[in-house]
Amino acid sequence: MKKVLIIFFTCVFIVNMHLSCRRTVETELMPTLTDMKYKIEYGHDTIVIESTSGLDTLCLGREGYVNKEDGLLFLSTQKDTVFHYRVLNHEYRVVIRRVSSDTAMYCTSTYRVERAMADDDFWLLTAYYYDDGYVIKKIVRSALVSFE
Repeated sequence: MKKVLIIFFTCVFIVNMHLSCRRTVETELMPTLTDMKYKIEYGHDTIVIESTSGLDTLCLGREGYVNKEDGLLFLSTQKDTVFHYRVLNHEYRVVIRRVSSDTAMYCTSTYRVERAMADDDFWLLTAYYYDDGYVIKKIVRSALVSFE
């Protein structure tokens, strides 16, 4: 009788373990892409970048191309540059740098700055890759994919 009870409780334990392992809840997250498209027009001393989120007109200045709207440096092949600016309550950091010494490829990256108690966090928003003739080769936007 004792053996029967041990076998019975062992079977109940095994069935219970099997059923508890199968009770996992699965949630599938599907990526949703925004329909971002860019149209870039090159003029004699202007570059117009039209996207589904807006229009940027860049004008040739002394150090490179500046944004016509706010006068901030946007594309440059002169030297590596880092600067900060504010829009309302948000702070942004722009980093303009040469990508590699082997190629004449440059990158302008815009980051959102989040001030924390000890450190600052930088979140990439956009990155424009271009050559020494200011021809934009690649645009990276970090907010293109969200999971819902």
